[in-house]
Amino acid sequence: MEKPRDTVTNERTASMKSVLVLTALLLSACASPATVNRLKFTTFDIGKDGRSFVYVAQADAIHPHDTRDGEEYHQGVLQDWLRQNSLCPSDYVITNRRVLVETQGLFGTVAKITYEGRCKT
Repeated sequence: MEKPRDTVTNERTASMKSVLVLTALLLSACASPATVNRLKFTTFDIGKDGRSFVYVAQADAIHPHDTRDGEEYHQGVLQDWLRQNSLCPSDYVITNRRVLVETQGLFGTVAKITYEGRCKT
């Protein structure tokens, strides 16, 4: 016995909704680890005044310390830290930036970049 046309349409609609919900969940899960991984290789400390911070980034051949693209990447991770800590909603200023080269070799330079900054008022 065949199902009524409305029943088949409703089953397909419910199935499509399930697929869309599952796809949305998978995509949102994929976005979160990227931020977690970016933060995993850095440190972020808030000063006692609650307005200053020290952020230490790992520079490498993929995200160098001496290129525009590398600096944009490191600044993006800093933005993630500031957002995660609800710090500097009105922007910030970097007051000091230091690079400590750890190794130089065939695959580029590995360095620690220390950024000191404070929130703008």
